[in-house]
Amino acid sequence: MPPLLDKTTDQRIVHHGTWEQFKFIQKGFDGSPGMRLFYYDGTIEILIPGQDHEALID
Repeated sequence: MPPLLDKTTDQRIVHHGTWEQFKFIQKGFDGSPGMRLFYYDGTIEILIPGQDHEALID
């Protein structure tokens, strides 16, 4: 059986949009700890860390 750390439960959502859409999405995630948002050249990426990250932080 492979070690647990070789697998990830992270979720990534990629959306093509504008800077204004990115800022709107970012505002919607205010107060959501651990959520990461990125914008580059018309691509919006949302990273939702999985439980493996939570286990390492506790």
